[in-house]
Amino acid sequence: MNVFVTCINGVSGTASIAQRKVARVARELGFDIMGSYKIPEFIDDDNELNHRMDGIISSLRQRDVVIFQFPSWSGLRYEEFLCNHIKAYQNAKLIIFVEDVEALQMDPDRMTLPYCVRLFNKADGLILPSRRMFKVLKEAGLQLTEGQMTYQPIWDYPTDIQVTSHQFIKRMIFTGDPARFPFLQEYKGTTPIDLFSLSDISRQNGQNVNWHGYKDADELFWENAKGGFGLVWCDDTYFEQYYCMNQPYKLGVFLAEGLPVIMRKGSHQEAFIRDNNLGIIAETLDEADQIIQNMSEEEYRGYLAAVCKVQDLSVKGFYTRKTLIDAIIKACENTSQTNIAR
Repeated sequence: MNVFVTCINGVSGTASIAQRKVARVARELGFDIMGSYKIPEFIDDDNELNHRMDGIISSLRQRDVVIFQFPSWSGLRYEEFLCNHIKAYQNAKLIIFVEDVEALQMDPDRMTLPYCVRLFNKADGLILPSRRMFKVLKEAGLQLTEGQMTYQPIWDYPTDIQVTSHQFIKRMIFTGDPARFPFLQEYKGTTPIDLFSLSDISRQNGQNVNWHGYKDADELFWENAKGGFGLVWCDDTYFEQYYCMNQPYKLGVFLAEGLPVIMRKGSHQEAFIRDNNLGIIAETLDEADQIIQNMSEEEYRGYLAAVCKVQDLSVKGFYTRKTLIDAIIKACENTSQTNIAR
């Protein structure tokens, strides 16, 4: 039995970084990488797309396992062709690693969600970011059982850089396009927000958000070594629609950088952060601002000591290792179950 993990090429940004980091851990586990390239959704007719899929899975054999990092960013048609080709092999196991769901993220009416669920029903197991997402998918027609789910604890950030010498600085660090996060326009707290983004932010003088431009991952590691809190936040509508059930990539990055975090109350990672003393859980940014302003250096050092334990696991990819292995074991142990709704 061989194990393959898909990895998309031709995509920039967080989506590409996340898939490459999973692929890095997969290689260390001895798995093979099934590479593909992002294509426009309807550039191929069915015959051409069949030939493309034959090339992608050319190394696949009976009884092999494929962990498909979803989405491919080439559209559901492409993804359904790929899954159908994988499942055509006798006893081949398909695990879909759900890293983002565009039907939930970008479609407020969820009109395309049934098509997404139809794809998930082809799998022998799913890796999901949260039980809350499992509930939403079940309500939309997911026919897989709880026993076929593996839940991702956090994103790892495997790297050879490990920073542990943070200073006690009362600041919040945020990465992301300010156009997608209106709270950056509204924040008026005392604790500054240091924003790292390609896009600048237009604000009135005196408002406490400082734009520093874009830095790549390695540059950010050294920048964040100065200390502070990693801010994992979004506005009400997006939070209620998607963020409360998804696995924010920036959470894993901040923890890998050794930074305590600030998260919104109601996030599905709330218990993980609180139980491990990894940062602040707040209902509003004003509340987080007040907590930071009243914090002592001793309290901050307590957060750093707790984060260091998770950091050691994250930079070596242990959460991802466990997630992948658990999903494979579940899929292979469920061989007696009939896969439904193909």
